Amino acid sequence: MAPQNQKRVSTKVLYKPVGRVCGLLAGLLAGALFKRVWRRVTHGDHDRAPSALQLDYSMGEIVVAAMLQGAIHGAVSVLIDRAGARAFQRWTGEWPGDCSLAGRRSSKLSVSAASFVGREKVFEAVGFRRVAAPDPKRALVRLELDGQHSTQS
Repeated sequence: MAPQNQKRVSTKVLYKPVGRVCGLLAGLLAGALFKRVWRRVTHGDHDRAPSALQLDYSMGEIVVAAMLQGAIHGAVSVLIDRAGARAFQRWTGEWPGDCSLAGRRSSKLSVSAASFVGREKVFEAVGFRRVAAPDPKRALVRLELDGQHSTQS
C-alpha cells in the first residue's frame, strides 16, 4: 500500500470514534430541537409528533411532521459532522473525509461567481441593492426587506 493511501486509511480509522460521538450528539440535539419546534408549531397542544399508526391525525399532518423532523435532523447532523471533522483536522492536520473535490470546487466557484457579474438587474428584481463595487468583477449587495434598509456606518 502506498504511504499516502496508508495515511488516508489511518486517518479514517482514527476519525471513526469522533464521527460516532458526533452522530450521537447530532441525534440528541436534533431530537431536542424538533420537540421544541413541534411544540411551537402545534401551540403546545401536542408534546409528541404523530406517528404513522395514530388515527387521530390526518395523513397530511403525519407527512408534515415527518418532513420537518427529517429536515431538522439532516441539518443538525451536517452541522455537527462538519464541526467534528474541522476539529479533527485542527487536532491532527488531516481532513478525515474525501478531499478529491477540493481542487475542482474552487474553480467551479470562481466560474459561477463570474457568471453573476453584470446581472445586477436580476438581483434588484428580488430586493437586492448594490452597496459598493470594489472592482469590475465584484459587487457588494444588500437585501432590503419590506422596503426598509439599515444604514451602514
